[in-house]
Amino acid sequence: MNWGELKTSIQDYMETSFSVTSLTTFVTQAEEKIYNAVQFPSLRKNVIGNCSANNRYLQCPTDFLAAYSLAAIETNGQYHFLLNKDVNFIRESFPIPTGAGNTGLPYCYALFGPDFPNAPKKLVFMLGPTPDLNYQVELHYFYYPESITYNNIDGKNDNLA
Repeated sequence: MNWGELKTSIQDYMETSFSVTSLTTFVTQAEEKIYNAVQFPSLRKNVIGNCSANNRYLQCPTDFLAAYSLAAIETNGQYHFLLNKDVNFIRESFPIPTGAGNTGLPYCYALFGPDFPNAPKKLVFMLGPTPDLNYQVELHYFYYPESITYNNIDGKNDNLA
């Protein structure tokens, strides 16, 4: 089913017409509710990136929904899968991010969002302890696929008035 067919079906079922903006919002929210409730195996991705020495934050991918696993990779190729913890655990365990005893190979992470005071503006992983070197990391995660409404928000490719 494409976007035009879906809009027609919704309007036929509801026996009324809606604006393109209202239908787009309705469909996008329904998609998000489904993706948040069900973790489809086909909606997993794997990315490799790097964390920086003396920086406890690691940026989440823009399409990130939930982590499946996060691993720090040593220079010899050995993987160390990190434990998912709460932000409070990391802050209590490593109170001075770059202080003595608070840096090393990370063994845990927490999701850290923009709702916290002094937080970065995007969703990030907080690592504990703070990396002492520039480690490579591998993230397996669930992601939001492109919405059926993509490129149709302003009424382009739209056959309904």
